[in-house]
Amino acid sequence: MHLYLNICVPVAGPIGLEAALECLVALNRVFLRAHHNTPPLYQAGVRYLRDADAATQDTPPTELWLTIPDCLRMGGADCKVLSAWRCAELREQGDHARCTLTRRGSLWHVRVTRSDGMIEDPSRALGMGA
Repeated sequence: MHLYLNICVPVAGPIGLEAALECLVALNRVFLRAHHNTPPLYQAGVRYLRDADAATQDTPPTELWLTIPDCLRMGGADCKVLSAWRCAELREQGDHARCTLTRRGSLWHVRVTRSDGMIEDPSRALGMGA
């Protein structure tokens, strides 16, 4: 069973986005704990998709904040979704990873910063810019 929510983030900019990302990571951790057979992100067969490319009739082109099962169902998602998945799986392995924002012109890009300072970009690894 899925519960779909429309959330209005009360603070614009990076502070609000970081809070929303933390929520997405937390929801993904709940899913991973309940579904131990979930493949790791880089082995799941998903790819980078812009929100407009991932949209369907049921989910029109908007900012899609997808959890792992919907990302799997759609075959991919954008940087925030892929990074939140990766961050959740790393945290479940004991790494204190976090989603980090960088500015790209007028857009935000989300990557993962691991506890040792290493930066991963799941979107690049899964086809962004290819």
